[in-house]
Parts: sequence; structure tokens; C-alpha cells
Amino acid sequence: MERALRGAARGGGRGVLHVARSTKASSLLAASARLRAAIPEAAPEGRESVELTTVDDVLADALPSCRRILLKLDVQGSERAALEGARASLERIALVEAELPRQPLYEGAASFSEVHAWLAGRGFAWVGLAPNSVQRDGTVLEVDALFARLAAR
Repeated sequence: MERALRGAARGGGRGVLHVARSTKASSLLAASARLRAAIPEAAPEGRESVELTTVDDVLADALPSCRRILLKLDVQGSERAALEGARASLERIALVEAELPRQPLYEGAASFSEVHAWLAGRGFAWVGLAPNSVQRDGTVLEVDALFARLAAR
């Protein structure tokens, strides 16, 4: 679990993981009432101290010479923090796939439009969207959004 969270931070240090009954819903941010109502398994069961690092640090260790990277973000509301921790790597990132909610599901999480604007301001265009988490009544809670780096002019 800790390794999966390493890219969810703006910087290093320690953070508090809100552990949910379903590990897929555990997050550095507290689950909103909307999420807990939609997915009862997202209810918190405890907290755990975890080590944090940045996308930049993970990529420097794992892919030091890779020049075209697909960055997949599934960080339960911490997308903005993860992206801010990837600033030094942005030139090497060609695609960003981010699991994003239609409406915030975690307290303090960035909205879809905020993540889109942040990426657009750094040369990425929104190029695709697919439902990710769908409730039994057909309501889409989360989508997988794909952003591609625009070619330099």
C-alpha cells in the first residue's frame, strides 16, 4: 500500500492515510459523506502514518532515462498534489491518465475542472474520457480522463 501512495505528495515527509474498509478507497484525504453514502466500503476504519515522496522521486529512481512516460494517477483525491510533485518530470511525461470524480469524493480534493486547468496550463490537452466507477442506478461517480502533451510549436 505504501508504495502505491508514494506519488501522491507534493513533497516528502510523512502523511496520514485514512484507511477504509475497501483498500481501493483508502486515501490521504478523508472520504466525503457523498462517497460514504455511495460506497459503504469507503467508510473509514482507522488511520495509518505513511511515508510520502513525489512522482519526481519515483520516476528518477524507476525510469531515470525514459523520455516518454505515461503517468497513471489513481490517488483517491490527491491528483493535484501528485501532479505538483511531478513538476521536474513534466517534460518527460507524454500522457497522463487520471481517475477523477464527477463531483469531489474526498475532502479537499481538486475537481475535474481544476485538474484539467492545471494540466492545460502546462501544455496538456484533454483527449479522452471513459466511465470508471458506476453505481447500480447508472450514475457515474468517477471517470478515467486522458490528457496528452501538445506538440511544441
